[in-house]
Amino acid sequence: MNLGSKPVIPEHLKVAKSKFIPSVPAVTGRPKVPFTQEDLDRLVELRAMGVSMVQCGILLRKSDTYCSYTVSNLQLKGAIRDKREELIKRVML
Repeated sequence: MNLGSKPVIPEHLKVAKSKFIPSVPAVTGRPKVPFTQEDLDRLVELRAMGVSMVQCGILLRKSDTYCSYTVSNLQLKGAIRDKREELIKRVML
């Protein structure tokens, strides 16, 4: 017996791999509803007031992940900071 030899699979046991792999339908997901300008203004206002992303998502009927992604992608942190400073000045007067 040679330990260096390659095992031979008999012909009657050789089957195409495609018979065992089930076909998987393409994942389409749900349709994405983009933020309107009104939604973006509300998101900035809510975040400036210190509302959590989870609560923003509930109020805007979006996922908290999508809210966070939008803030990051559209670089709204500066607008949120400015709005927060404006709110603080209004309260302190």
